[in-house]
Amino acid sequence: MDQYIPRVSSRNNRFRTNVFTGHIQPNQKKSQKSKFSSELEHINAWQKIEDKLDEKTQFKDLNTKLAALIETTRYNEAEYHELIDELEIFKKYLNIEASNVRNMYECEIEQIQKMLDLSEKQKFIEDIDPFVQLNEERNTRFNLQNHVNDLREQLEYMIAVQNMNNILKYQIHSIKNEIQDCNESSKEMIANKNEEIQQLRNLFEDILAQMELINDNNISIKSEIDVYRKLLGDETEQILPSVPISLKCRLGIVRS
Repeated sequence: MDQYIPRVSSRNNRFRTNVFTGHIQPNQKKSQKSKFSSELEHINAWQKIEDKLDEKTQFKDLNTKLAALIETTRYNEAEYHELIDELEIFKKYLNIEASNVRNMYECEIEQIQKMLDLSEKQKFIEDIDPFVQLNEERNTRFNLQNHVNDLREQLEYMIAVQNMNNILKYQIHSIKNEIQDCNESSKEMIANKNEEIQQLRNLFEDILAQMELINDNNISIKSEIDVYRKLLGDETEQILPSVPISLKCRLGIVRS
């Protein structure tokens, strides 16, 4: 198959087809695309023309059949009139009961007319049925297309909802991880604080114990000092009877 090379003006060298490589440049692609679109439009136009010709042919056949039915109806009406004429002749030239004969023929004619009406109706239904079926097919195709469009919209909506759901799941997962990290850090902080509190309690208990020990020591020391003071006071009174009582009180030898 020969390589297709379009003619392009030398002033637009950047859109020229490369003869050596056979690559199609942008102008050639655009030309082929427009050519394909034009051919597709011609095909669609011919398809529409063929459909219209088929419809015209069907309408023409229907008109022909209707004309035949009209001719048949006219022929039957002519026969009906002939029967009426014959009935009138029988009434005139035959001495019979006109009412009975008339009723008989009228019943027969009525039955024939009913049969003709039924036949024409059935014939018309058979002739018009292809058009009705075609219309039903078109309506069905239209309804199906609308249903497909609705399903596409629903699918797009479901995809959007699914994407949003995935985003929310990711955000929730991230928040859970952050909460878990916060809980772990909080637990660690609480554990450290509890340890510090326990250390402070132990230190406070040690301080209380030391204070109690110091208090006990102070009490015992005070008791010893009181004893020594009492002994010292007694000895001082014996040794220094001439010392004034006020001085003794200042020195703590005796009580004031």
